[in-house]
Amino acid sequence: MREQSRKTVDVLGVEVSLMRPDKAVNITMNYLQRKETGTVFFHTAESSLFCQSQDWAAGCIDSCDLVLPGDHYIEHAVGHAAFGENRTPGHSHFADRYLIKLLARIARENRTIFVVTDKEDYLESLAEDLKSIYPEITLDGAVLQGDSEPEIEALVNDINGIIPDIIFLCLNTQTQLNLFREYVPMMNTHLVVSTEFILPSVLTSLPVVPKWVEALHLTDFYLGIQEKIMGSIFRKTIMDKIEKDDSDKEDKGERNQENPNGEE
Repeated sequence: MREQSRKTVDVLGVEVSLMRPDKAVNITMNYLQRKETGTVFFHTAESSLFCQSQDWAAGCIDSCDLVLPGDHYIEHAVGHAAFGENRTPGHSHFADRYLIKLLARIARENRTIFVVTDKEDYLESLAEDLKSIYPEITLDGAVLQGDSEPEIEALVNDINGIIPDIIFLCLNTQTQLNLFREYVPMMNTHLVVSTEFILPSVLTSLPVVPKWVEALHLTDFYLGIQEKIMGSIFRKTIMDKIEKDDSDKEDKGERNQENPNGEE
């Protein structure tokens, strides 16, 4: 369960932790000492937008022990809310810094990891890179190409047969959240980290198009300028919420002026 004293920022209904990468890594490593499974979720513009269309998704993310900014859009939203209008926008790399520090700690402790992805070439590249950079880490993995119950149950059985220290879910948003919703509690491990990828240098294949993007007939645009589209939609959603909140405050203020004594 998430610590109540930790500082968080509400980003479209999801509480994202505000902290330095090294502190986040320290907290993450502490989860390895617990009996219950620790959960870390990297929240992105895509997962934020997914939460807007799926009521259960935000609650699923909020149930995680640690929710961190997974891209620079969420980082900017967190920074803007925490530090005000003077926050300078731009790319940041919280997730990269966190993962570099986390992998170094994992290697130092000779931990075992299990990577779940939907692309065989990604898993092979990741295994090769990790063997070169962090030879102390023992890596197993599996490719999850569908979301049928038999496939996911087979994955859970594979994981439970190995009992890795840490599971990395390097999958698209919908699949990540479906696993958290039903199957992560069945996985025999100390820690689950949900992130789209571990090292950007090994992400070589084309992105998976979310079903909700297909439904809006935005596939071609999504594949062409995925990050810009996602960021634009996310920014518009943020601005719409700000305008609605401001409008609600103005309406409340007008009602208070018309009826200062609170009488009907």
